[in-house]
Amino acid sequence: MTTVEKVKDYYTNNLNCSNDLKTNACCTLVKYPDNIKKLIANIHTDIQNTYYGCGLVIPDCLTNCNVLDLGCGTGFDVYIVSQLVGESGKVLGVDMTDKQIDIAESFRHWHTHKFNYETSNVEFKKGYIEELDTILIPDNSQDIVISNCVINLCHDKKKV
Repeated sequence: MTTVEKVKDYYTNNLNCSNDLKTNACCTLVKYPDNIKKLIANIHTDIQNTYYGCGLVIPDCLTNCNVLDLGCGTGFDVYIVSQLVGESGKVLGVDMTDKQIDIAESFRHWHTHKFNYETSNVEFKKGYIEELDTILIPDNSQDIVISNCVINLCHDKKKV
């Protein structure tokens, strides 16, 4: 099994909740700022319980921005950022596993309603972050790129 296949298998077959992580090597005891804590409180508990990132990778001043989340998992950071960019901003999450994307997508409409948006401002695409050119993201369409404890899992970091 290749490294990519091992990572994909781990995130598909071994993880069902945050407590299933087999390491805390990159995780810290994060104390989120109060404004972020309020946004997290708006995220469905199933998404919170399947969060595998570490720390906070979200910059300030995101209103109306288009944000790309590399290795979005079940969408925890996507749904935080969704609130920060506002209804006129956009957030695109990319992940290589069907399971993670399916979970993220299954709560898209729930979050749209929770955030009082008329339409969703998030989108999820399956793909490898080393091969973004195959995911059909228009050139110059993203203002900011974030990634939470994912690039370290990629076999070809230089390509990312």
